[in-house]
Amino acid sequence: MASEKLDVLSNLAKENYIDLCFYDESHFGLVPIVPYAWQEKGATLELPSFRGKYINVAGFYQTNNQRKLYLFEQETINAAKLVGIFDDFAKNITQKTVVVLDNAPIHKSKLFQSKIEQWEKENDLFATANRSIFYSALQS
Repeated sequence: MASEKLDVLSNLAKENYIDLCFYDESHFGLVPIVPYAWQEKGATLELPSFRGKYINVAGFYQTNNQRKLYLFEQETINAAKLVGIFDDFAKNITQKTVVVLDNAPIHKSKLFQSKIEQWEKENDLFATANRSIFYSALQS
């Protein structure tokens, strides 16, 4: 079912009827998740682990390899920040745009959900939170 929906959206994008985007966020830091490395048998090699700065990234990726990225040093991407990201993105769209999201809790927040109808009316921006569509797109 999800792949069929994605196929329909992909075909609409190929026909230039819509822009199809995928949105996600992540973070990077200097604290290793596993504080050791591969080593010779019997040897011990340790990696130092310490707190450091982290960077949160968010981005819209289009099927034509265009992208719009946002970087936040040591700032959490909360619902208000997410709305700001989408507000900024919505200002620059030039045709109907569908953004596919995963089912992260922040994407289901009341604040974010309350803005979707406004983006649809004012900017022709449609957001759909469907994990199966999102991951099907990443796998293809």
